[in-house]
Amino acid sequence: MFAQLTWALGKPGDVWIGLSTSGQATNVCAAAEVARARGLITVGLTGESGGRLAPLCDHVIRAPARETYRVQEYHLPLYHCLSLMLEDAFFGDENQRADEKRKC
Repeated sequence: MFAQLTWALGKPGDVWIGLSTSGQATNVCAAAEVARARGLITVGLTGESGGRLAPLCDHVIRAPARETYRVQEYHLPLYHCLSLMLEDAFFGDENQRADEKRKC
């Protein structure tokens, strides 16, 4: 399912983010392969080992834990921080202009 959505919606230069606590999730790894084939920038969030997902990604953020619940606890703030950074990189100027208009 994730691979089909990535194929249908992903465009070169887009950023694809995949989360897998073990790095072994078959559907996430398949989507990462498709994302790379389509020319997307791939970012994987995994646990300490990285699993099969790590070598499929351009950038890997490894939570310093092996237990699923701990990896998930790390992923939450990491994902939000990464999303804000990407949003700012892609749309920062637009967001600033909208904020400035609201202040006027």
